Amino acid sequence: MAGAGQADAASPAQQELLDVYNFPPMYTIQRVPATRERQCEMWCGLLVDRCRAEKAWGLGLEAPVFDNKAINRKLSTAGARTVLQALVASGRGAWRAASPGAAAPSKQTAAPADYCWVFWQPLDHWAGLVYNKAQDEGNVGGVCTLYELTDDAAKDTPWEGMPEEMMMVVLKHLEKQGKAEVIHMGGDGDGVKFL
Repeated sequence: MAGAGQADAASPAQQELLDVYNFPPMYTIQRVPATRERQCEMWCGLLVDRCRAEKAWGLGLEAPVFDNKAINRKLSTAGARTVLQALVASGRGAWRAASPGAAAPSKQTAAPADYCWVFWQPLDHWAGLVYNKAQDEGNVGGVCTLYELTDDAAKDTPWEGMPEEMMMVVLKHLEKQGKAEVIHMGGDGDGVKFL
């Protein structure tokens, strides 16, 4: 978190995040379940806010945010995994698939990946934005490639710059809602038919 040790003209919300970030016990996963749950909630809020502010789409287990040099504290890799698992369980994150084309682990499984997509907004929100754009552009009933959704067509949208793999998580969410059908087109990439 850039400048986390500095409190220059911070808003009350920013100051609260700085206080959490600079609180040494945050860097040791707590043993008491209720305390650990609250700790993970605070980390999740901090990570979502940080990613939104920096327009970052995800974090790895060794992300700089887990290392607070100002107070000489670092969350262990196991601790970072615990925090990211809580983020995924909250619906604000998704593990990146271990290899291209592989399914991302479910919320219930341990994550084999070391990188987590971070949704600045709830997944339902992202799915709604994408579906509304498809409706507005007359794409319901038609097929769009994943490339089309994440390249030029995404310019000036809230998801501009979203990686294709992360967009696939959004599309699969729409598929579960019955609003889309994900189409695997082999070497030509993947696509979606909006319903």
